[in-house]
Amino acid sequence: MTTLKNRHSFDRDFGYLTQRDISVMMIDIDYFKTFNDKFGHLYGDAVLKKISEALLHVYGIGHCYRYGGDEFLVIEDFESKGRLRRNDQKVREYLKQVKILDLKFDIHISVGYVYGQA
Repeated sequence: MTTLKNRHSFDRDFGYLTQRDISVMMIDIDYFKTFNDKFGHLYGDAVLKKISEALLHVYGIGHCYRYGGDEFLVIEDFESKGRLRRNDQKVREYLKQVKILDLKFDIHISVGYVYGQA
């Protein structure tokens, strides 16, 4: 549905990242269950697709995974903390005033990231 790689792909891909400086970002959609309950799964699925579009737009297909229901993972070579913050901000901007089917929403996400050598 999202066109992103899945959790199994991440498990496989992570092995290629050892001995490198990487950043790992975990993203969770805020209040997704409440949104799904209020608007229905058709809208919820559209939100998942919009998150995927935002991640693909900023990071590209090789770095993005749908890890679980409303959880996403981005893993890439680490360059700087500044780049992490800039990319996070780009994703958040992409998710402002998103049109989902016939309604406009701001999609809010929680993001945590770490960086270091795998």
